[in-house]
Amino acid sequence: NCTYSDPEVGHQVNTAYGCLVLGKASCEGYSRAFQMIMNKLNIDNRLVTGESDGGDGTYIGHMWNYVVIENGGYFIDLTWDDPKGSGEVLRHTYFNFTTAELFKSYRNVGQDIPLCTNLTCNYFVKEGAYFNIGSGETFKSLVGACVRDAKNSGYECVELKFSDSTVAEQAKNTLFTEGAIYGIYESHGIIENVTGAQVY
Repeated sequence: NCTYSDPEVGHQVNTAYGCLVLGKASCEGYSRAFQMIMNKLNIDNRLVTGESDGGDGTYIGHMWNYVVIENGGYFIDLTWDDPKGSGEVLRHTYFNFTTAELFKSYRNVGQDIPLCTNLTCNYFVKEGAYFNIGSGETFKSLVGACVRDAKNSGYECVELKFSDSTVAEQAKNTLFTEGAIYGIYESHGIIENVTGAQVY
């Protein structure tokens, strides 16, 4: 229910009120709203500031969150996962991610941050969509389960996460070059016939 708004629009976008009531927030507004909710739930959390990759090779000032869940620390970036800013596609790329992942897209963190290595509460791990293999029948079966679950939940996309770039390349080859995704989609009734089908 919130749309990203540049901080220059007005000071309310930097507040929880802007995010939760007005429906317009900057990264600070998203982060402060999340912090307020976590505080109400007595969940240990803090705000984190630094710079994030703007997508064009530049870095911009940014704010996100750190949270402790089930004795593990994680980072959460609601701004970068907001479907309103990504063509209405729900995504969970920055939902309980690690320090190693943080430093792939963020820099100049303004305070000491804890080392977050736990994946137990990472969205993809919880959803069974985290893979350390990218080929074979087991992989295809697990992707099929992700597709089935996404379809049954009413999602229009399927999100998968891979342990590293080598596994991601294997998965890309299996799913797209070899065409396994078309058979998976056909078996779950998403497409009627693999002939002429395209996946984006």
